[in-house]
Amino acid sequence: MSKRKVCKKDCVGCRNDFYNDKNPLGVKECWSFPAAKLATRFQLSINCPMDRKSGYAKRVVPGCYHTDGYVFLDKIPEHAV
Repeated sequence: MSKRKVCKKDCVGCRNDFYNDKNPLGVKECWSFPAAKLATRFQLSINCPMDRKSGYAKRVVPGCYHTDGYVFLDKIPEHAV
């Protein structure tokens, strides 16, 4: 995996990116950002059956990244064909 440090542009699309100085609350940084590390994750829509390998998209995102309507897994399940 890349040794590049996570930057805030990697957080675009994450639910918690709201806390990266994009809110009226005065919060300047997401609480997960300081410890965030880039990871290869497999993105799957919550509307797609987990047994379809073609439904997984390989992405490099911060390990804490999450967004509405998708799950992120460390690996594709063995039962996916």
